Amino acid sequence: MSNDIAYFAVKSIGLSQIHGRKPCCLRDAARHNLREIQSELGANGSIDATKTIKNWVIAGSKTSDGVLLMMQEMATAAGVDLSQKRRDYCQAIELLFSMPEKSEIESSLYFQKCLRWAEEAYALPVLSAVAHLDESSPHCHILLLPLDRDGKYVGCKPIEKPETKRHKESFFTQVASPAGLKRQGGKLVGQVKQAALAIILKRCTAQGLPSANGVLWPFFEAAIRKDPVRVLEALDIDKNALNAEYKARIADQFNPKGIDSTDQKMQTLSSVGVAHPSTIGNAGHLRKQEGIRRLAGASQGKQTAEKKLTQCSRQKRREFVLDELPTDVLTRVKDEYVHDLSPWDE
Repeated sequence: MSNDIAYFAVKSIGLSQIHGRKPCCLRDAARHNLREIQSELGANGSIDATKTIKNWVIAGSKTSDGVLLMMQEMATAAGVDLSQKRRDYCQAIELLFSMPEKSEIESSLYFQKCLRWAEEAYALPVLSAVAHLDESSPHCHILLLPLDRDGKYVGCKPIEKPETKRHKESFFTQVASPAGLKRQGGKLVGQVKQAALAIILKRCTAQGLPSANGVLWPFFEAAIRKDPVRVLEALDIDKNALNAEYKARIADQFNPKGIDSTDQKMQTLSSVGVAHPSTIGNAGHLRKQEGIRRLAGASQGKQTAEKKLTQCSRQKRREFVLDELPTDVLTRVKDEYVHDLSPWDE
C-alpha cells in the first residue's frame, strides 16, 4: 500500500443478494464496527484485540442496540414504517474512509473532517461513526440512515454511480487532498489494459530495457503485465496517449475480415462477399453489421442479434471508454480493502 493514498468507498447495508453480494443487516454492521462480535477478535482474524481499546466512537451510540434504537426513532419521527419495506430494503448506507498504514496525519482530526464532509455531502442522518486503529490501516466507518431532510426514505439512490462519482471527486478535493493524500489507484481491464501494455512495452523496447536486463527481463515483464498502472505513472504516459492507443486497437478489432481498408473501392481479398459501397456506412455501421452476422445464428433472428449487440456495446462503453474517466486514467474493477473484511467482504 502506498504511503500517501487515501481510500473512500460506499456500500448499502441490507439483505439483498443481487449480483452475488453478501447480505449484511444493520445489526451485524454495527456489531462489527463496535467490536461486539467476539469471533472476530481471535488470533485468526485481522483485528488486533490488544489495540481495540484505541478505537473510538466519533458519533452515535456505543452499542449496536443503541444504533438500532436510533434508527427506529428517526424513522418513526419521519413517519416511515420500516416494517412495511421489502425484506431486502436498504437499511443503511455505509461509508468507509481509510488512511495509509504509516502516516504522520493525525487520524482523529482526519476522521472528524471525513464525518463533517459526509454530513454535508449526503445530508442524511448519522447513525454511527467509529474509528478503528486495531487493524493494519486506520479507518473509519460511518453509517447513514437513508432518510433525506424531508423525512423521505431514499434507499440506495445516494450511492448510485453518478452520485458516487460526484461525491468521490468532492471528498478528494475537500478532504483528502488538503490533508496531503492522493487518490487511490486502480486496475486496468480488457482492451484498456492491453493498450497500456502495448505502450509500455514499446517504450521499454525503445529504451533498450529488455536487452539491458538480460535473463531478468521476463520477470520484469511479468510484473508489468500483472499491474501496469504504476509503470504508466513511472514512464509519465498520460491519458491522451492511452486514449489514442485504445481507440486504435478498437478500430482494428472491428475491421471486417477480407476487406482491404487501403483500397477506396473496397476490393475483397477473400471469398467473403462485400456489400455495394453505397450500402456501407461509417465504422460504426460496419461494426454493427459485423456484430449482427456473428451473433445471429441459425435459430436466431436479426432482432435478437441486434439486441445482444446493443447490450454488449453498452457494457463495453461502461467498462472501457476512457473519455469519461477522471484524470488519473484508471477504471476500477472494485475497491479493495484487505484490512477490514467483515461487512465489506462481498
